[in-house]
Amino acid sequence: MAFVGKGIPIVNDLSPASGHVPGQASGASVTPASSVSDSASTKPILELRGVSKRYGGVAALTGVDFAAWPGTIHAVLGENGAGKSTLIKIASGVTDPSDGDVYVDGRKVSFRNPVQAMAAGVVCVFQELSLIPDMT
Repeated sequence: MAFVGKGIPIVNDLSPASGHVPGQASGASVTPASSVSDSASTKPILELRGVSKRYGGVAALTGVDFAAWPGTIHAVLGENGAGKSTLIKIASGVTDPSDGDVYVDGRKVSFRNPVQAMAAGVVCVFQELSLIPDMT
């Protein structure tokens, strides 16, 4: 799965629920907003603040912050089960966060479905273009 958007190259540690707290030292790095060129906007086009997602007793995400800035490129990297897909699903309206907030152009939003996210300019593009092989 790939997420199309514009933002700073950001790598958040989205480790599985192994006791690691996102943002603590483990090789993860976040490029600070101050490195954005002067011509770029001073507010993120998409921002997730303190986002957590639980599926029953399993914590898929815990307190994740993510910001995508106009005019730049970003990436979400992590191990299998780290929560990358869950983060993208929250950003694109496929699922709701258990905790935390989503902002588009500085406005707090709550998408009920991907159609609402698309209307706000947030879209998920799958890496595999043929999701159902027998259908065109």
